[in-house]
Amino acid sequence: MSWGPAEELLERVRVTVGDRRRGSSQIALSLLELLAETPQLFMPKSSQLLMKIYSAVRARRALVPPITLVSIILNALRLAEERGVALTAGEAASRLLRIYREALDRAASNLAAALSGCGAVLTLSKSSQVLRALKEAKNIRARILAGWPLMDGLEAFRELEKAGLSPRLYPDLSIGEALRGVDAVLVGCDAVLSDGAAANRSGSYVVALAAKARDVPTIVVCDSSKLDVESCWESEAWSVSWEGLEFGFDVFERIEPRLISEYVSEWGRAEPIRFVEAARRVVTEDWPARIVGAGA
Repeated sequence: MSWGPAEELLERVRVTVGDRRRGSSQIALSLLELLAETPQLFMPKSSQLLMKIYSAVRARRALVPPITLVSIILNALRLAEERGVALTAGEAASRLLRIYREALDRAASNLAAALSGCGAVLTLSKSSQVLRALKEAKNIRARILAGWPLMDGLEAFRELEKAGLSPRLYPDLSIGEALRGVDAVLVGCDAVLSDGAAANRSGSYVVALAAKARDVPTIVVCDSSKLDVESCWESEAWSVSWEGLEFGFDVFERIEPRLISEYVSEWGRAEPIRFVEAARRVVTEDWPARIVGAGA
């Protein structure tokens, strides 16, 4: 079977978004890089192909950033048409890529600043934003839950060790011990829901619940593209084989807003509902306007 350029691109999009090893921010970054280097998207009427890409990324609703970012490009194209500004999907993707990289950098730096004065923190899974902030903060003593059966916490532990930090690894069932004496729980997320809840790796809810019982703040780091503007988020059930047994589990779960002390993003710190309100303006108004304005 021979595929044309459009079909090949759509397959690359599906493979990129279907990645089960990397986090949502890294997947979204790879998606934008792909779109920004695709010649077909720099041609007139590229919005038709972009709509097919939009349908492809919506097939995986557990990861919100790819959906939000493609939606932002579509909104930018509509805005450009209203203003009489020439803009292709490829140009919009290139400009959004710069904006997105800047947002990721600022969110991590803002978290590092927010951790000033903290001695020890607990995290789980492998959030690229959390890891970047811990590397930047340097003096924080990081504790990490291993993350069985995916062992993504172990991967995070090894990355911090490689960076010269001295993290401590804990079994997943040792939440009580791991929380003892920490100043905060840090998590990334794959989506922020309209009520301010965060969707993140399984285990996050129990850790946040235990932290609340001990008056330890749970801090979520993310950029504005994590907001589920279209209310389309769905969890995913994964199947795992272990010692001859196969079992399934929901790999993402909801952290209730009452358990979240604050969100730290590219524009600052906020309680859950305020984050939702501000992030909605960023992704529906600010970023599309910046994309169009960059070429005006």
